Amino acid sequence: MRDWRRVWFLNTFLAGTLMPRLQLDLLPAMACGAHVLIVAATEPRGVDDYTKAGVAVQRFWLTATHLGLQHQPEMTPLIFARYVQDGRAFTQNRSASRTAAGVAGRLAGIVGDDTLRRGVWLGRLGGGRPARARSLRMPLQQLLTS
Repeated sequence: MRDWRRVWFLNTFLAGTLMPRLQLDLLPAMACGAHVLIVAATEPRGVDDYTKAGVAVQRFWLTATHLGLQHQPEMTPLIFARYVQDGRAFTQNRSASRTAAGVAGRLAGIVGDDTLRRGVWLGRLGGGRPARARSLRMPLQQLLTS
């Protein structure tokens, strides 16, 4: 896959993105217990707003973990919706642009345009075994330095 022409050919004519989309997006989305959209009070504009969003995400994720729930980001629809809303050209591929516009439209149809504009995090939530590959948190005493 060192040659981008090969990647383009695979993705365009041999459904190269189909299996990853099924395995990483569609099936987990259908099998999860809930979808979570964290929404800011106002549309985020700067570093402080995104820092507050990060705090909210971390608090939510840690609480879910504490309750024995598994949480997984599913940011792709939110990211592409933002590209479309902002009129940002993220590709030269017209088909990909149309797909992103469709995703943005469907997501806005579910949550509303204003809510989508204020959305800062999208994820899946449900039961299940914790991921074995996840990094472990060090005890607080180990993190403190004098």
